This record gives sequence, C-alpha cells and structure tokens, in this order.
Amino acid sequence: DDDDSDDNGGHLTKVESSSTFNEPYNASARVARLNISGGGSTYSIQDTTNQLFVANTKEIFGKYEYTHHSEDSVYVMDFSMKDNKNGHFNWGNNKSNTADFKLNTNPEWEINVETGASKIDFDLSKYKLKSLVLKGGAASFSVKVGQPLASTNVEVSTGVSEVTIEVPQNAACRVQSDSGLSSNSFEGLTKKDDGHYETPGFDAAKNKLYIHMSGGISDFK
Repeated sequence: DDDDSDDNGGHLTKVESSSTFNEPYNASARVARLNISGGGSTYSIQDTTNQLFVANTKEIFGKYEYTHHSEDSVYVMDFSMKDNKNGHFNWGNNKSNTADFKLNTNPEWEINVETGASKIDFDLSKYKLKSLVLKGGAASFSVKVGQPLASTNVEVSTGVSEVTIEVPQNAACRVQSDSGLSSNSFEGLTKKDDGHYETPGFDAAKNKLYIHMSGGISDFK
C-alpha cells in the first residue's frame, strides 16, 4: 500500500547536492557574528581559513541559504537550512545534511546556533570566542573552546540533548546549571554553596569563561 506521491516503485529518491559559500576577509571586521539556524543537519567547525568565512555543504533534503550584512562595527553572517520538511535525518549513515565551516582567526567571534534535531561538532579552540549561544531540541552538542577573552560567555538551552563542552585545564571557568531533570558531570570544577561550579582561583583570574546551561532531560558534561 504505497501512499507516496512518486513513480519509482514506491521509493522516494533524493539527489545529493553540494555547495560552497564564502566571505572574503576584511581587516575592518574586528567582531564577526555567525548565526546558524535550521534542523536536520550536522554542523562542524574544525579548521581555519584566510577568508572570513567558508561553508562547504552537502544537501540531501532542503536547501542551505547564506546572507550577510553589517550592524555598526559587527559583520553579521546568517546561514540557514530552508524547506527541510521531510524530517529525514540520520547522523550515522552519511545521508544527512552537513555543513562544514571554516573561520578566520583574527576577529572576535559571536556564534549563535538555533536548531532542532541536529548534531553540533565545534572545535573553537583556535578562535577568539566572545560568545557562543546554542539552542536546540533533540540535539547532540560537542564543543571545544580555547583560552577565554577577558569575558567569554557560553549559553546552552536544550530539550532532550547531550552536551559536552571541553575547556582548557588551566582556564578560569564558572558553570551555572538550571537543567531540571538532567545529569551533570563537571570534571575539574568545584560546587559552591549557591549551586554553581568553579575552577580553583576563578575570582582572581584576569580572563574568565562563563557557561550557563539550561534544559529539560539532558546530559551535560
């Protein structure tokens, strides 16, 4: 009983396509903001570039779109997945949408991700990370950050998700968790009386990393 609107023996066929998006580097871009939105994808940051921004994509369902503009002294890049209505997404069989980003190391970066069912794998240890905001539903977030600026802020808000954040062993870090029915494992941090967690010597440190986690039934590490 085939209810699919196709003429291919009851099987829907999707053609894989690939695209490259890039933004030339301009020395005036001292602060760059990357906004990523859309579910059904694997998003990765693993390498650097002489450009300001490069994205190499593979699309099975839906279509990625890219725009850019300036807000005062901040160069803003908006990258999104559009029209992914089929709900097909599989992280394990190379049949998912993927977007692999490369960023320039010179600017201070503000990175905002708002996604549904997606996988995030970001190695941000090479970048001057000013802020990172991760919002998602049934998602998997794996993030590695480097030494913080004077103040580096990470905000994570999830539904049913797995979240792992790696920080340098000698970085000054504070973690606040408002996670409801979630499990927390904060290796190397000490729980304080008001419920937050800190690395030793946090108050005296010059550069500090602040992490705030909130969500439903999640696993935070």
